[in-house]
Amino acid sequence: MKFKYWIKSTIKLSTLLLTILLIINYIVNPNMKFDHEYLKNNYFSTTEYAKKLKIKLSDDKYTLIFGTSRSALVSNDTLNSEVLNIGVIYGSPHSVYTFLSSLTKKEISNIKEIYYLVDLHTLNSNSKFVKNDDFMSDDSFVQSIKNLISINFQDLYRIYLKLKFTLFGSEYIVHENGYSVKKDSDIMALPKFNVSTDQKYDDLALEKLKIINDFCIKNNLKITYYTATFIDEWLSKQIDPNIIIERWSKILDLGIKGFYGLWYIPEVSSINKEGKYNFSDYSHMNYNTLKYVYENYILNENKKYYIVNKEELIKTITDIDNKIGGFEKYNLINPYNIQKVNNE
Repeated sequence: MKFKYWIKSTIKLSTLLLTILLIINYIVNPNMKFDHEYLKNNYFSTTEYAKKLKIKLSDDKYTLIFGTSRSALVSNDTLNSEVLNIGVIYGSPHSVYTFLSSLTKKEISNIKEIYYLVDLHTLNSNSKFVKNDDFMSDDSFVQSIKNLISINFQDLYRIYLKLKFTLFGSEYIVHENGYSVKKDSDIMALPKFNVSTDQKYDDLALEKLKIINDFCIKNNLKITYYTATFIDEWLSKQIDPNIIIERWSKILDLGIKGFYGLWYIPEVSSINKEGKYNFSDYSHMNYNTLKYVYENYILNENKKYYIVNKEELIKTITDIDNKIGGFEKYNLINPYNIQKVNNE
């Protein structure tokens, strides 16, 4: 009898705990799978969030932002325009094209223009990929039940974090339009430089980039390509300039008319008067700096850093090599034999 009682008690307790967990999962909504806002702020960029952004594009016109965490802060305020920041799918050409190809004619017509940060580490097969199904909304009862009961350890951790952030605050939230909003936009950290990045690329990713460009031409969409901006010391220690030249030469050969090569901007990439950098870490600009770069070198179509051919590309990288005192890990191979100049 005691054994049967123990079994029944265990089942009842387990059922109760599971029910409580499912209720908490529904209320907290850590992955934004449920259409309610009991806890209004969102702190995580998930594929479910991309679905919500796609739905918004059905209803109104927006400027689209594709990229990585280095473009996560690009917002309505940055562009002075209604923005959908689709950085949640990450910036690999495969993922970007998968999103674009999932759009209806109406959704495509609601795109004002596109800004695409082609980051160092997104042009290879190791980049995060999404599938077309990831953007298909399913509001069926069966799917709702699946959303409710499919809880893994990551979901549990997100439930914990969302409750913690809701109760005690967080450095940032994810806006309903997809971009991150930080409480403090003036962080000027003196970063560490021991973090490297993957600069490998492959032809498949480049081919997808060409398909994206062709898609925009076909649909009369303006697309602006640009690079990330980095700290001078990190740039000199971690970047292989020859890969940059090789990769972007191939990108230009795809038929892309030009891009903003913003790897190094002296007043942004160099240490400031306070002995710090205008970055939140080694390769992420704080919001004020990011907005400055957009306003001064992208939105006003300032051509200072705009590159349209291989000669301009090599000259830009050679100038960076001069200004930062050389790339420490890699020797710049200079096929055009551009002479270094003394900047003193």
